Amino acid sequence: MRMMHNFMFDVNENFTFAEVLEELNFSLALNPFSSDALSSYMKTANLLKEEDDAWENIFDWAFVNVSEEGDLIKSNAIAILNKVYIRYQEHYCLELKIPFTEEEKAKKCAEVFRKILQICDYTYAKYSSLIEMYKSEETHLLDKLGRTRSGNRSVSQSGQNAQNSVNIFNDTPQTTDVVATMEQDQYVSELNKSSLAGSSASNGSDTYQEAENWDNETIMSRLDEIERKFAMIWRSWLNEFDQLFVEEVNY
Repeated sequence: MRMMHNFMFDVNENFTFAEVLEELNFSLALNPFSSDALSSYMKTANLLKEEDDAWENIFDWAFVNVSEEGDLIKSNAIAILNKVYIRYQEHYCLELKIPFTEEEKAKKCAEVFRKILQICDYTYAKYSSLIEMYKSEETHLLDKLGRTRSGNRSVSQSGQNAQNSVNIFNDTPQTTDVVATMEQDQYVSELNKSSLAGSSASNGSDTYQEAENWDNETIMSRLDEIERKFAMIWRSWLNEFDQLFVEEVNY
């Protein structure tokens, strides 16, 4: 805690986030939040209701799981709240004007923590969805980049062709007459050639699938990019809580 004087000579006392949690009976371990610890506090603060061994999410908190499977407080909410503690544990988040009673202090500490839970609630759907999307794809993050194309295509062929034929006739004399005439015995051999020209065409279709891969990045550069982008999700979520900490007191 820190004593602060303003120009009107009022004296205020400031409390860090760790001191607020201590007032609310949280154990100040490295990670003070667990599903059991947080649900126990929320029950005491009337933020959750338990009847007949069943929990009721009376304020419809986005990070509360009242089903029979899994922890009551969802894991991503526990993770971000512990990160908030690690970053802000020594930051001031509450200022009380002296004098104040212990009852007033406890009430104000509860208000601070309720605001923490409200920010977690408002931002949970956005950031938790991004984190879960990342986790679902983490086994493919080192796959090479590529694409596959498939579909139907038409095939047609056409062209010109030619067919040549040769006919050879050997008409030797078949008569035995010594005297013969050119017209009767035809001593001339005949060689005839002919050619035929034409065209042909065929049409049809087939299916195809083509795959190609390209990736010039090394494994180390890809791992560095993965780590950096995943950390950015948590860092952006963590920055949502900045508004609750008094900058002019902390610096």
